[in-house]
Amino acid sequence: THGLEARKRIGFLPENVPLYHELSVIRFLSFAGMAKGLNGESLSMAIGRVIDLCGLQEHSHRLIKHLSKGLRQRVGLAQALVGDPPILILDEPTTGLDPAQIIEMRRLIKELGSERTVLLSSHILPEVSQLCNRVIIMNKGKIIAQDTQEGLRARISGSGRRTILLVDGKFDQVKGILESIEGVRDVRKGQRPGEIIVEGHEERSLRPFLAKAVVEAGLPLMEMRSMDVSLEEVFVHLVTEEVLEANGGKEGERHTDSA
Repeated sequence: THGLEARKRIGFLPENVPLYHELSVIRFLSFAGMAKGLNGESLSMAIGRVIDLCGLQEHSHRLIKHLSKGLRQRVGLAQALVGDPPILILDEPTTGLDPAQIIEMRRLIKELGSERTVLLSSHILPEVSQLCNRVIIMNKGKIIAQDTQEGLRARISGSGRRTILLVDGKFDQVKGILESIEGVRDVRKGQRPGEIIVEGHEERSLRPFLAKAVVEAGLPLMEMRSMDVSLEEVFVHLVTEEVLEANGGKEGERHTDSA
């Protein structure tokens, strides 16, 4: 009974969806619903709902073996949603999809997340950044950090983050001006001519102070914007930190497995 209750409350989409290719979409979803204890009218209503939700109306009577990878992924998501579980676990949901299918799957995941808890397991960190409110970072099966994206980024950059400026002036001159501002940690060249990247120690935003210093020096400030630290940078920083702690703070060999 506990297993049945768990299946009712948790929907799971594995990376490699175990579909029955000889069944039609609607028959496969019927099987999935019955495995969750649904039958009769409640089963029919549940199947109709997930077919509509996952955009499978035109494909419900097709054999699964004749569907594209993107449609099969939708069928897998539909089976996870049968019975309207409050918790949905998705393991690498966009693996193998083309760009258009990825966009559609992400849109659907966002829609689902507005109504239930969605747990997303993925190595594609830009995807995590787009879809998730909170992030858990694991290394070798161990949780090394969990927080909001903003909280994780603040661990390595401070909530003032990085600021990009585009200044019409010599780099050494601008660098000297910006480094004199309290709270500035690092000033370096960007990729474009005149582009400068500033990092701060403190939690306050440095943007007003940076702009004031540049303008008072008589230099044209053509652009200024915030630059977020990426989740990839957060991941590498935290995993490296974890390895160094395990080695007693020594720069030894760093064999890490991302998860």
